[in-house]
Amino acid sequence: MRKLWLLVIFALSFSQIAAQDAAPNATIEFTDHPARVVTHINGLNVRSTPAIAEDNIVGRLQPGQQVHVLAREGDWQQVRSEGGLFGWSHSDYLIDLPPRQLGEKRQFRIYNADSPVRVNAELQHIGPHSYIYVAVNPERNVSLNQSELAGLARAFDETIFSETYALWAPDPRPSHEGDERIVILIGVGYAQTNTLTGAYHSRAGMPGELHPENDRTGFIRIEMSWDNDVSTEFLHSTAAHELQHLIQHHFDTDESRWVDEGLSVLTSTQLSFLEPGLFEWGLIDDVQNQPYAQLNRPPEEMCGYGCGFLFTTYILERLGLESLQDFARRPENGLAALDALLAERGNGLDTETFYADFVLANYLRDAQSADGRFGYQLLHSLSVPKPYVRGNIVELPALVQQSLPLYATDYYDFALSENDWPQALELALQFPQSASQDAWLQLVQVVEGEVILQRYRASDYRDRMMPATFHPDAEQSFLAISPIGANARHLTAKQAYTLKIHLAGSEVAAADYAKVESTLALEPTLETVQRTPGQLTKELQATIDAFLENRQRIYAEGKIAEYTARVRELIAAGAVFKGTKGGAVLVEVMKHLRPQTELFAALLAGGADPNRGGSYMFSPDAAAEVFDGTPLNYAIALEAKDHVRMLLAAGAKIDDTVLLLAGIKGNTRIIQLLLDAGADPSLTTEDGETAADLARVYGHLAAADILEAAAARMN
Repeated sequence: MRKLWLLVIFALSFSQIAAQDAAPNATIEFTDHPARVVTHINGLNVRSTPAIAEDNIVGRLQPGQQVHVLAREGDWQQVRSEGGLFGWSHSDYLIDLPPRQLGEKRQFRIYNADSPVRVNAELQHIGPHSYIYVAVNPERNVSLNQSELAGLARAFDETIFSETYALWAPDPRPSHEGDERIVILIGVGYAQTNTLTGAYHSRAGMPGELHPENDRTGFIRIEMSWDNDVSTEFLHSTAAHELQHLIQHHFDTDESRWVDEGLSVLTSTQLSFLEPGLFEWGLIDDVQNQPYAQLNRPPEEMCGYGCGFLFTTYILERLGLESLQDFARRPENGLAALDALLAERGNGLDTETFYADFVLANYLRDAQSADGRFGYQLLHSLSVPKPYVRGNIVELPALVQQSLPLYATDYYDFALSENDWPQALELALQFPQSASQDAWLQLVQVVEGEVILQRYRASDYRDRMMPATFHPDAEQSFLAISPIGANARHLTAKQAYTLKIHLAGSEVAAADYAKVESTLALEPTLETVQRTPGQLTKELQATIDAFLENRQRIYAEGKIAEYTARVRELIAAGAVFKGTKGGAVLVEVMKHLRPQTELFAALLAGGADPNRGGSYMFSPDAAAEVFDGTPLNYAIALEAKDHVRMLLAAGAKIDDTVLLLAGIKGNTRIIQLLLDAGADPSLTTEDGETAADLARVYGHLAAADILEAAAARMN
C-alpha cells in the first residue's frame, strides 16, 4: 500500500500564475506550502508532466531538500525549489511540513558519552522565541518540575533570547525554514550524571526534518537533574551558554573549541540578570592553578573552558564588543582570526604582543594602570587568585631549566633577601633543542602602584644577554616566560628552555648557577640506614601528604617517578602505612593520575589498604548516594581496568555495589574481572534493578548480555 506522506493539504484560491504553470488538462488541487524530500536514494526526479517517461525529467531534488508544493494531481505534486527547479514529483517521496502544534511528538538524536541515543519528546511550549520539547526517560522513576519549565520558558522568551542576540547581533538571524524560534529539548533521566547539563546539537539530531544544507541552526538541549534540585540562575545561564553555541555554529561551523566555549561562558556573564558566580570563578581558578595552561588547546585537554573565557573577555575589554563580534564571525579560526582582526585595525598591534599583554593581565589584575591593559574591569566581582607560580628566585646567579608548550606561561617571583637586591641584571633565555623557537620574556615590577615593564623577544637576543634595570623598592617583582610561534600554533609539545639570571657586568661560571629553588625538587637519594621504623613511617606520611598537596605540579613537571622511587625506598627500609591514609591516597592517585600505575602499584605493595577510601567521594552517574568511596569503586567508576586488577589481587572486597556500578559504566573487561573474582550478578538495588538492568538503561547492551548470562549460569 502506498505510503501516505502528505498529512495535510491546504486548498488555496485559484491563481492565474499557477494555472499557467499547471500540466495541461490536469485535475489540479492548488496549494502553497513547504514539503521535504524524504527519499534516501540519490535523489528525486522532477518531471515536466505528472507521469513516468524517459524524456520528461527536467531535474533532480536532493534527499532532505525543501520545496514548495503548488498543486497536486493523483499521486503527483507540482513543486518548485528555492533554486527555481519546477515540475512534478511523486508524492511517496515528499512529506508535508505543517506548523508545529502543542502536544506534537517528535524524535531527537542526542549523545551521551559519545553514544547516540534516540529520545521521544513532546512539544509543551510555543513562545515568541522558542519551541520547548520535553522528554522524560520512561525507564527511570523521574519527572520534570513544571514550574522550572515554565520559569525557563518565560526567561528565555522575555530575556535570554533578546539579550544574547543583542550581545552578538547575528545578521542574518539563525532560522530554519524562515522560523527564528529556537528549538529547546528538555531531557530528564537521559544523562549519566544527576546534574544540570547543557549541549548544543546540530539540526541533524532531529531525524526526518532537516536537510544537510540547512544543518547550521541546530537545537539546544538541557538535561535537568533527576531530583529537581536546580539552581534557577544556573539553568538560565546554561540556556544562554548553549544559545551562543547555536549562533556561532550558524555563522562558523568549525571555530576552534577553546574560542567557542570561551564565547559561551562570556555570554553567561554578560547578561544583565546574571552575575558572575561560583561557576565562572571555578573556571578561572582552574586556569590559574594549572602549571602551564595552554591557551589554544581543546577545552577538555588542558585548562578547561577558563582559558577561552579569559581571552575572549580580554578581547572585549581591550578592543570592544564590535571587535569581539568580528573575531567570532571571521572565517579564520582561533588566533588566526585575531591576526586578521588586528591587521585590519592597522594600529600596529599584533597577536603576539596582544598575547603578551594578556599574560600580564592574568597576573597583575590591575585594570587601572596602562589604559587598563593589565587587568579586567568585567571580572571585578570575582575574587580570583594570581596564576600558578613555577618557583621563587631566591638567590643570584640563578639557572632555571624547564619546558612549556606554545602560548602557555611560566611565572617566577623574585624573593631575594633585602641585601641581595640588584640595581641591574642580565638575562638569557635559550631554547637548546630548537634554535628557531621564539618566546616573550617579561620582567615586571610594580613601584608605587605603577607597572614598570621590560619586555624582550627571544629572537632578538639569540647570542646576547638581555639588560634589565631592577628596582629594589618594588612592591612586586616577577618574570613571565611565554613561548610563541605564529607559524606553529598547532604544536602542543612542550619546548625546553634555559633561563640564566645574574648581576650585570659580572663574570659567572656555569657552576655558579643553579642556586635557585625554582621547582619542587626531591632529593635523589635517602639516608635510611640510621632511621627507625617510626621515623621512616613519618617520612612516608610526609611524602604522601606532599604528593596530595602538590600532585598537579608533580604530574605536570614529570616528578611522579621520583615520588614512586622514594615511596618504594621508604617502604623497603621499614616504613608502614597507618590509619586510612593508604586508602585515601589510592583514591587520589586514581582520580588525578589515572594513567600512572607505577605509584599505585608501589603503594599497594607497601601495604596501602585496598578497602579504605577515606572521606573522598566520587559521584559516578546515579551512584553518589548508593556507592561508597572504596578504592575499588573509584577504579570501576573511572574505568581504570589495571587498577581494578591490582586491587582485586591485593584483596579488595567484592561488596554488593561493585557490579551495579560496573553495569552503569558498561566496561565489559572490568565486568568480567569482577565476575571472575566472584561478584554476584543477581544482586539488586533498592528498586529491584540488577546490574544487567542498569547496563541496559545506560545503553551498554554488550555488558547487559554478559551480566544476564552470568546470572543465568548461577541459577
